[in-house]
Amino acid sequence: MRIGRVAISIAVTVGAAARALAAAEGAAELRPAELYRAGQRDQAVAALAGRSEEDRKRELEALRSLVKSNDPAADALSRASLLLHTDRSLAERRQPRPGGRCGVTDEEAFARSVAELVGARPDGQAFVRRWFTAMALRSLWELCLADVRSWSQEGLRRHPRDPALLLASGIAEETAAAFGRTMNVAQLNEMRSAAVQRNRIDRDLGEARRRFADALAADPEQHEARLRLGRTLCLQGKRAEGRAELERVAGAAQDAGLVYLAHLFLARVHDQDGRAPEAERAYRAALVADPAGQAAAFGLAQLLGRADGDAGRDLVLQALARAPRAGRRDAYMSYHLGITNRGEHELAALRAEVAP
Repeated sequence: MRIGRVAISIAVTVGAAARALAAAEGAAELRPAELYRAGQRDQAVAALAGRSEEDRKRELEALRSLVKSNDPAADALSRASLLLHTDRSLAERRQPRPGGRCGVTDEEAFARSVAELVGARPDGQAFVRRWFTAMALRSLWELCLADVRSWSQEGLRRHPRDPALLLASGIAEETAAAFGRTMNVAQLNEMRSAAVQRNRIDRDLGEARRRFADALAADPEQHEARLRLGRTLCLQGKRAEGRAELERVAGAAQDAGLVYLAHLFLARVHDQDGRAPEAERAYRAALVADPAGQAAAFGLAQLLGRADGDAGRDLVLQALARAPRAGRRDAYMSYHLGITNRGEHELAALRAEVAP
């Protein structure tokens, strides 16, 4: 009996020592995340330099153990790890790398694994949803369309009806169609024929329309999705349907940029259909929403210049005099990038929540 009790005692001691050792190793693996959580972001990002795939696996296992525990620090530390690896990836993207700036990096792939753990916590799903949206929109601002698709699809796998992710996904398809329309001759030859290009554009526009419609089904007040749906319908030749959506945005949206774009797109559709008076009214309404709107000013100048060259020239001069100063741009100029760099704004908000 005594031998049995001794054996049990030794086993317990060895087990406790093993757990203590594992905890110590886990603490070492999570030290950069602790630094990040403490607000020492630059030091935390630098601490990841040179980490191998094996190092990442050990960190993930340490995080997994922490998340399964009842440790009150689990939420904050796992979120800090998620943003730490995100920031490490962004730092690496600023350096030249083979293949260019696009493509999901190893750090981002690891961050997706961390996101699984964050989303498993009671209040983590909303945080992860916002992170996927931010990463998709950041990739859009970089014009990395394959990355936008990757981030939005992965996010939608977890949150199938999220309107923000559906919107980001739709913008990627709409933008792909727009760039397909402006390919140069060499690029067109690579695609073998204009018919192939046209089919690809039609496919992208159709997918964009479905995504925007799904986003509106999830949130009927999402005016940007309605604006883009209206424009996409017009590009597909469904002009009456498209105008109706654009008119709804022009009358209901509170954001001046969306109102401006709705009137601008309406003006172009009216002009293309030969309704010059309606086009002029829409251009002028766009300029009421944004008096410095260059796209609307030049569109109006072109419209009026057909009948009166002097009137068109005067409007061009007025538009140049009202040109936006540095730091501000016509909303149309960044339309295909998502209007504003909301991805970085959302990442900044997430960082502030993790490390105030």
